Amino acid sequence: MLSITSKALYLKISRGWQGAGWRILRIPPFHYRLRLRGFREPNIVLGAYLISSVLALLSGYVGLISA
Repeated sequence: MLSITSKALYLKISRGWQGAGWRILRIPPFHYRLRLRGFREPNIVLGAYLISSVLALLSGYVGLISA
């Protein structure tokens, strides 16, 4: 929801300055862009799982240190 709101706001602001709006991403979901560049769907899902796992471990570590 936040990404949709930020993209719409950016489009309206840039439209006011230059007459034609600029988009932040041409293709809104990021995994579509990766598929167009030749990545297969299982590799995209694996990468998303790895990134989310590393971030979850990092946040748990930071939570333990700050407690």
